[in-house]
Amino acid sequence: MITFNAIHAEITWNLSDDGTLTISGTDMPNYSTNNQPWKSQKGAIQKVVIENGVTNIGRYAFYACNNLIAVAIPSSVTNIGDRAFRGCSGLTSITIPNSVTSIEAFAFRN
Repeated sequence: MITFNAIHAEITWNLSDDGTLTISGTDMPNYSTNNQPWKSQKGAIQKVVIENGVTNIGRYAFYACNNLIAVAIPSSVTNIGDRAFRGCSGLTSITIPNSVTSIEAFAFRN
């Protein structure tokens, strides 16, 4: 597998060989069902680590990441966008910190 690094809006992302997508920065933008910057690598994503400092998980951010099994959300996140994890049928481990005050519609719907 190839490691990818990119900057998109206010975030930087890196997908490592072990399937860990690490996101850093400040405010993740909203996406549609097919314009996430890591879309071409969705099948390789097994774990998402959002680093401290990111305040928002954007709409459709991890839409249909079927192999995603675990997500780490820091206490800097206050909002989880509409359909952010929709279609992530393999997701079995996620801890939502008390800092999250808004979880929008269908954020975790399969």
